[in-house]
Amino acid sequence: MGKDNRPDEKNNPDENRTYRKKIAVRFIIVLIAAAAVLLIANAVVDGISKNVIKANQSDQTETVQLFEPDFDYNIFNDENYTELERWINYTYGGMTTRIFGKEDAQKTDRFAEFFFAYFDALMNGRSESFNDLFTESYQNKNGSFGRFTMQQIYDISVEYLESDSDESTGDMVHIFRVAFAVRRNDGTVFRYLECNKTRPFIYELSESAADDVLRINRIRK
Repeated sequence: MGKDNRPDEKNNPDENRTYRKKIAVRFIIVLIAAAAVLLIANAVVDGISKNVIKANQSDQTETVQLFEPDFDYNIFNDENYTELERWINYTYGGMTTRIFGKEDAQKTDRFAEFFFAYFDALMNGRSESFNDLFTESYQNKNGSFGRFTMQQIYDISVEYLESDSDESTGDMVHIFRVAFAVRRNDGTVFRYLECNKTRPFIYELSESAADDVLRINRIRK
């Protein structure tokens, strides 16, 4: 039979203490190595599907996880998305109307039409028509939107709050509380929104005295 290499506890107390220290050190090294492997593995897995960025919005900074953009992906073929509530709950004067399509919006009012066009452009990835919905002032300050993917928008609510006029220009300003969520947000439009989290914002719509056209002039939290 093989000889036990452990020191005799009675006859070699110093050797026994040394032996125990060596075992403890080896154990700690194994734990550290295992933890490092787990951290590296998790980082690799997350990196495959998501990017982590620092996004600035309304002078606030927060960490948001974003999925990799797929410009060829048709969101309307994804049953997990189409089963979500994608209509607009539009509230004006205490009355709430469900806007399912363009005809519903046209029968409601021009604000409902505007927000239907806004979310319709997002869902269909129409960057050109989407940019047309913003004032020149907004785009000069924030930049215009480049090409973006079809956005998986859902849980949408739009509530009219108030209107005011600019006496110097004659323009009208209409204030709305707008809330929505984005499934699998890839950051091609909303770099400051977490996936599947409904967030409310205040939208300021400017109505130009020159052409009576509604455009977004500011979005704030």
